[in-house]
Amino acid sequence: MVVDYDHAAKNMLAGSMARLSSSAFLYPFDTIKVSLQADRQVVRPRSFLQVGSHMIRDHGISSLYRGYPMRLLYIIPSAAVSFTIYDEVKQRVVHRDGDLSRHPLVPVAVGVALRLIGTCARTPFDLIKQQLQIRGGATVRAVNENVKNGIPFMLRGYTITVLRDGLFSALYFSVYEGAKYAQHIFIPPLPDESGQRPQLRKLREHVVGGALAGAIGSILTAPLDTVKTRLQTQNLVHQELRYRGFLDCVRTMAMQEGVRSFFKGLTPRLIMISCSGAITFTLYEEYKKALGVQDL
Repeated sequence: MVVDYDHAAKNMLAGSMARLSSSAFLYPFDTIKVSLQADRQVVRPRSFLQVGSHMIRDHGISSLYRGYPMRLLYIIPSAAVSFTIYDEVKQRVVHRDGDLSRHPLVPVAVGVALRLIGTCARTPFDLIKQQLQIRGGATVRAVNENVKNGIPFMLRGYTITVLRDGLFSALYFSVYEGAKYAQHIFIPPLPDESGQRPQLRKLREHVVGGALAGAIGSILTAPLDTVKTRLQTQNLVHQELRYRGFLDCVRTMAMQEGVRSFFKGLTPRLIMISCSGAITFTLYEEYKKALGVQDL
């Protein structure tokens, strides 16, 4: 197999730019989501609009970007590698067999594998990011405090993150590819002498596929995401209120806060991931086009 390094490099750049553009617009929703998930209030649960307006009123709009530097540290290289490998594998399959539909599980398997590989490296960054989103403070200070606690502390919540990411990736990439394929098969193209309709059709397939994949993945993995946030931020609460582990967290939340507590922050997460999927994949294709990347 001959590797086209120029093609790979442009794919990496396109992937990084797409994820960076998407995260810059949608990060405030992530901050609000984390605040809602970490909130143990039972009597009067807050809406995401209340949380967002409260943060802006008391701390300014910059409070919605707490911890953003930590996200940038891993999101750019992660997106670059993930999109490049994902695209290259797809192109190799198409180049060899001529039709990706003959191997529908290939994109799913690649997407899941990439997500799980990146989880270990991402967990410490995510842990610090969430703590900053809740309490604020200097990024350097937060990093130093967590590093002093050792590697096991930095990897807290890794197992639940693997479960969440594995399930989300399987759902996301399978729904994304399935939605594009279904639109291509069941929605006939309209004749157009200008030649613009194929481009608009492809854009619609990316937007609809990305949004639908993000929505389904968000809803079905919401409980795991909420438990993950609780475990990774519980050092911010008193010792007697901390969970002893994953099962204790699930049991305590169910008994004290009810089943609905597992879906706290679902609305901003749904908005964030659905829009992120549509925006990221669409921008990825547009950035590839701008960089002159041609499918192999």
